[in-house]
Amino acid sequence: MNGSKLTFVATATSPGLRGTGLRHLMICILTGIALWAARACAEEQDDLWIYVFKQGDNLWNVSEKYLGGIEHWKQLQKLNQVSHPRRMPPGTQVSIPLRWLRVDPTVARVVASTGANSYSSAAGTPEKPLNEGSVLHAGDQVRVGEGGNAVLEFADGSLMQLAETTVLELQRVNKFKQTGIADTESVLKKGRVETKVKARGTRFEISTPAASSAVRGTEFRTSVDPVDEDRSRVEVLAGVVGVSGGGRTRELQAGYGTAIAKDAPPEPPVRLLPAPEFKLPEKYSREFPVTFKWRPVTGAAGYRLQVWLADHQVAIVDETTQPPGFSTNSLADANYTVR
Repeated sequence: MNGSKLTFVATATSPGLRGTGLRHLMICILTGIALWAARACAEEQDDLWIYVFKQGDNLWNVSEKYLGGIEHWKQLQKLNQVSHPRRMPPGTQVSIPLRWLRVDPTVARVVASTGANSYSSAAGTPEKPLNEGSVLHAGDQVRVGEGGNAVLEFADGSLMQLAETTVLELQRVNKFKQTGIADTESVLKKGRVETKVKARGTRFEISTPAASSAVRGTEFRTSVDPVDEDRSRVEVLAGVVGVSGGGRTRELQAGYGTAIAKDAPPEPPVRLLPAPEFKLPEKYSREFPVTFKWRPVTGAAGYRLQVWLADHQVAIVDETTQPPGFSTNSLADANYTVR
């Protein structure tokens, strides 16, 4: 990797979830930038979309454009306590509940796919290869093969990375009309996904056999236990996630994880471990095979290492190891991102 630049981000398994396989992206070692700063705000938690009035806007045309009919303007007036609806200058902000907004069906697109991956439609047609550029609709089921990886992009730009041996069904793939935000629900039947929800206000839900998670504007991981499919885990990298199970919802903050058994409430949140410190390699390496080493983290049950080609979205190495090191001869000369 002559002259290549490696950016390292370390990962470790939380002690309170020992043996569960729950791991957490920690910090960028080269830049020192923390990745789990909480970004929750009141408008995200209240399930509201904030609309800013432009020149020519009024409650009547905003209601017609976003709520499906001019007759809804009184709802907006009452909710926002507007005393003079005819005098609302540009820059005025109004809150609109997401459930009031008009919804249109849309699609998810596959922006990256490696390995023997496939999908099938709600109509029960035979499985098709899952390739970059494939278009997915509500009801489609995606299967990622062993050693595979895939990335889906939704209407608002949110990204979901599917790890190997993952089975995911898209139940709801919608967008709120002309708002730039999405309304998405998926069922994770097997495996692990990592989701980055980009647009503030987007409603993004992931269910497993044991729990459901609802988020807006955050980064989090969801997994189904590979041995016990009635047990799930959620870990939050940024923002806030509401995790529900057994009739109870817990608010999970950035830097914490939880486990959930079927028909049981989410377990108390566990703080995720700090990042291991990399020892090898440095910014570039001429050794072959390439060896990664890091300092052990007290209490860690294992570590997960991922390697991407720079500017790519799918990991070409995704390995779990108990010792604090890993070697590979599969990396040709290139620039890589490693975590």
